[in-house]
Amino acid sequence: MDFKQTIHHEILLNAKNQYVTLSADEKLIDLRAVGGKEADTVKGDGILVLDKSGKKYGAGVYLKRLIL
Repeated sequence: MDFKQTIHHEILLNAKNQYVTLSADEKLIDLRAVGGKEADTVKGDGILVLDKSGKKYGAGVYLKRLIL
């Protein structure tokens, strides 16, 4: 398994036999437009879906929406 997120709770098995977890995710983002720094760290929850071999199917869903 090779991923950068930290699984922090709620590990479930879905109907496709994949593990669905909540993960801690962080990104460096330019927040100067809203009074922040050029490289501020934004932290948020993500949804990480993995098959039993560790292949990822989704990560950082909430944080990606925040950035968009």
